Amino acid sequence: MSQPGGRPFCHDGWDAVLEDWEPVLFERLDDALTAIAEHEGTVVAVTNEVGMSVVPERLSGRVFRDILGTVNQRVAEECEDVMLVIAGRALSPQSAHLGH
Repeated sequence: MSQPGGRPFCHDGWDAVLEDWEPVLFERLDDALTAIAEHEGTVVAVTNEVGMSVVPERLSGRVFRDILGTVNQRVAEECEDVMLVIAGRALSPQSAHLGH
């Protein structure tokens, strides 16, 4: 397979075959979610929001965006409270209408 200009695609990192690394990533995520669920104290998770922007041009960017979106959703499911911070303002996605 070639990209425009006839150069072969380089499959590194996020461009690598998903079946090679995705199961490991989600297994580790499951372990982290179990630890969050079993923890008796407060857990604060901070992550980037990547789905409210332009669609990345490159495959690696799209794969990263999609995987991080899935990770964020799964972590949010384990949380009592979820906040989206934009320009220093904490918003509750559950009560905000974010264009959906």
